[in-house]
Amino acid sequence: MTIQEKIRNLCIQAPILGACKIGEQLSKGNALMFDAEAKDKESVFRKLPGQTKWDRLEPCFYFRFASPGNKQGVIAYIWDLLVLAGWSSDINKGEVNPTPDYFELKVQCEEHEIFYPHVSEILTVDEAVRALGWAPA
Repeated sequence: MTIQEKIRNLCIQAPILGACKIGEQLSKGNALMFDAEAKDKESVFRKLPGQTKWDRLEPCFYFRFASPGNKQGVIAYIWDLLVLAGWSSDINKGEVNPTPDYFELKVQCEEHEIFYPHVSEILTVDEAVRALGWAPA
């Protein structure tokens, strides 16, 4: 499975892993959003001025505000892992330089990985650090 497929799978599974009441429906919505973004750089979810290409995935996580009783810890970890993958991708492509905030996020994800083995089955911190994009070119 490619890193892009793993990132897609993690976005789609996030509402279920986060124990949202309507996780299955939200998961299907995330699949539609993710695929729209991957196929169409000018999709309805396109980045706004000042956003990065990774910000375009954020709508897949709006459920965390609208679904009481979900597992905020795992949802926050999944989001951090995806941000790490995005940042790493930009670093790996030479688009930006690593910053202290990047290294802090990497360490934080490494420390939390042990608590979320079900997330690591989909995407590990090591895989996120080696990322080179979230969608096929």
